[in-house]
Amino acid sequence: MENKTILIVEDDGVLAVQLQSMLIELGYNALEPVATGEEAIAVVTAGRSDLVSPELVLSELAPPDMALSGLILPDLILMDINLAGEMDGITAAGRIRSVADVPIVFLSGFSQDLLLQRAKITAPYGYLVKPVSQQNLAATIEMALYKHTLDRQLKESEKRYKSLYQLIRLLCDNVPDMIWAKDMENRFIFVNQAHTRLLNARDTDEPIGKTDMYFAARERAAHPDQPDWHTMGEICADSDAVIMSAEIARRFDESGNVKGQFVHLDVYKAPFRDEQGNIIGTVGCGRDVTREKQLEAEYRRMEAEKMEFEVRNRQLQKVESLGLMAGAIAHHFNNHLHVVMGNLEVTMNDLPPRDSVIFETLTEAMKAAHRAAEVSGLMLTYLGQTTRKHEPIDLSKTCRQSLSLLQNIIPNKVTVAPEIPSTGPTIRADAGQIQQVLTNLVTNAWEAVGENDGTIRLTVNTFSLKDIPVLNRFPIDWQPKEGFYACLEVADTGCGITNTDIEKLFDPFFTTKFTGRGLGLSVVIGIVQTHGGSVTVESEPGRGSVFRVFLPVLTEEIPCQPDLPAMPGTLQTAKAEKFSNNEGGDAVLLIEDEEPVRNMARIMLTRLGYTVIEAKDGVDGLEIFKQHKDEICCVISDLTMPLMNGWEIIAALRQLSPNIPVILSSGYDEACVMEGEHTESPNAFIGKPYQLKSLGDAIRRAVYGSDWHG
Repeated sequence: MENKTILIVEDDGVLAVQLQSMLIELGYNALEPVATGEEAIAVVTAGRSDLVSPELVLSELAPPDMALSGLILPDLILMDINLAGEMDGITAAGRIRSVADVPIVFLSGFSQDLLLQRAKITAPYGYLVKPVSQQNLAATIEMALYKHTLDRQLKESEKRYKSLYQLIRLLCDNVPDMIWAKDMENRFIFVNQAHTRLLNARDTDEPIGKTDMYFAARERAAHPDQPDWHTMGEICADSDAVIMSAEIARRFDESGNVKGQFVHLDVYKAPFRDEQGNIIGTVGCGRDVTREKQLEAEYRRMEAEKMEFEVRNRQLQKVESLGLMAGAIAHHFNNHLHVVMGNLEVTMNDLPPRDSVIFETLTEAMKAAHRAAEVSGLMLTYLGQTTRKHEPIDLSKTCRQSLSLLQNIIPNKVTVAPEIPSTGPTIRADAGQIQQVLTNLVTNAWEAVGENDGTIRLTVNTFSLKDIPVLNRFPIDWQPKEGFYACLEVADTGCGITNTDIEKLFDPFFTTKFTGRGLGLSVVIGIVQTHGGSVTVESEPGRGSVFRVFLPVLTEEIPCQPDLPAMPGTLQTAKAEKFSNNEGGDAVLLIEDEEPVRNMARIMLTRLGYTVIEAKDGVDGLEIFKQHKDEICCVISDLTMPLMNGWEIIAALRQLSPNIPVILSSGYDEACVMEGEHTESPNAFIGKPYQLKSLGDAIRRAVYGSDWHG
């Protein structure tokens, strides 16, 4: 992608040079700054004296639609509002926009309302208040260029569709099916050529302003000896009345006499709504299926299945894309948090005892970083990557325990009506996660009720598979097994949810509430997925919502089993002890591809008293290990890296030194990282972000075995 060219219009020479330097650092091509609006116009119009000159622009004689194709223009202009010269930046921007499609971002040392209102006339793509930071400059320019690209695409789209009505008319008239639209009095406002044959109208203009009954009466008047002649008019009027009353789209099998012949019509009618959603009539289409009724019915069935498959496929693709995005965000987020928290901890440890105020400030920053890490954890929960131990639990008992705590945070205006049996059903689950599901659903319910009086109904029941609703069931690729399912139902009398929003309810950070929310239901679906369950939603705006969580009922008896060791087994421990006694020095090999994370880990390891040897990836790490094998007592490797991942690095290291202690590090949950079969296992795992003590403990566990206690 080529670098964008930016023109700076600023009469403060020092600031202009500073902005130019910042743009170059950001990778843009920065033209030589100019100090006046007149100079800016000259730059924009330079090289096209045959079409337009600066004097012509300044005299406002240049036609606004003048073609400037071929002119080399800046991709964006940073324009100071208060400029030297006769015209200010706003005036210059207006004249530039009259001859060139160049996005303009205003610069100003002020942010008065009058100035902003006047600047809006020129439709700027951004507004920066001096002094300008490089971060704000980069963000504003990127957003301006992006919005300008969208605006240009929109203009091109509008140009392509100027003759849309004529095209629609041609399309409709070439379609063999009947198409029409009517007003509130059932008078035609549009018909296509095919519909004129049903009405026996002269052309598509004759039906305008007339009803079906007008043509039915005219046909019957021409055939007084046949009272059943052309009875389709009454049938059409009846179905129009149904649509107007129900205010929803419907399909009709209409049959009757048309010009002496009995026909079947496959008709689809719907309310005709304006831009505000107000009903202004009806629209419809119809097809003569007299000889094709059975074949058409089969065709419609196949089309419906095809449409359902396409929608389902799009939803599955969206879920997969969201999962990839959320995983990437959590991974990078934890890496950045590791650097932040590591620097905070090192700084706090270095503070003199008297700097209590600074220490308290850093402590608050550390608390905020921990809360940010919790958000990352919630993202991993949405992905189903926070595996917990599932044990047989009583769902009713778990809900009652949670409810006693939830009632302390639910507003007084909201009444909780529990319908929970004394015992059962029993499910295999993590009790803490089930309590979190209930907490998130109840919180969502009372927030939907808002400031009004309302009721939340909490019910625990058991359903057979055939009784579980299919509509609005999530995740959409859920594959249930035969048997019974425990149902945790949370119903509220709140504002309800639109059908469009229901499809997005479980997307990360989707919310119809205030900014900052949006992970509650994502966590719910993540937890339910890891338990082999599903969530259904029933809702309608103004009529509340019903969320049902379905989890498999536990039927078989679970034998008691001894607890397994949490860390790698005796084989790894023996290897570590053997290595600590016979091999290695006091250096730690750190393999990490992200430089900030690697630098922070090096500082922490140095604080712990280790000599650190760094490698930027697995290939580099293996070469370094070969050279410094006798000096290295332990290897710390990131999981996700280019060229080689953490598992491949462990396997390669063990080929070089079977007893080398290895610690695997990742921003993902340990249980998910350790899932699956691997040829070699790490001696310890440490999750990002980590702190000095946890790093030191991990090294001692790896080197001295899982029996070490810090």
